[in-house]
Amino acid sequence: MSGPPMEASEALSAWVHRVEDIPERGLAMERAANEAELAAVARALDIPACHRLDVSYRLKPLGGGRYRLTGTMAADVTQSCIVTLEPIDSEIRETFEEEYWPPEMVHEDAEGKNGEAEQEILSQHSREVIEQGSIAVGRLVYEQIATALDPYPRRSDAAFQWQEPDADAAASDSPFAVLARLKDPK
Repeated sequence: MSGPPMEASEALSAWVHRVEDIPERGLAMERAANEAELAAVARALDIPACHRLDVSYRLKPLGGGRYRLTGTMAADVTQSCIVTLEPIDSEIRETFEEEYWPPEMVHEDAEGKNGEAEQEILSQHSREVIEQGSIAVGRLVYEQIATALDPYPRRSDAAFQWQEPDADAAASDSPFAVLARLKDPK
């Protein structure tokens, strides 16, 4: 991988829908990341490669300026083994569902919560803010990939071989032993 680090929000920044462009019946989309987007996702995730990213989703108006996004994604990625640093290829398959609300409704809803809020939150869809009149599908897809990655990718045949240091060698390499050798080299 080369190039400067990329912000996560930049990786799929073109995958955005203006709410005014979403028809009343909803919007169904299928997208496949192009080479530049695949490279951007890999840089943002700090992985060697993202070979494929296919997403199918539907944006549906719920009324009151709210929208529901549901979909599936599939990605082929390469990570580095934490033991050997060799490449490990894996496939990610995820489904997602998210609600997007106007900013004022999200803030009103958060302020209006009472003691039953914890139970309600677990039974509801998460709510994202519609920012500048747009729904950033790419950001959600990126977050899905990021959370689905194996945090400790390891080849099945990789073995870490620890060797206990020799006690005499460890003692002779102590900082004081090194200083003593500098003072009186023999």
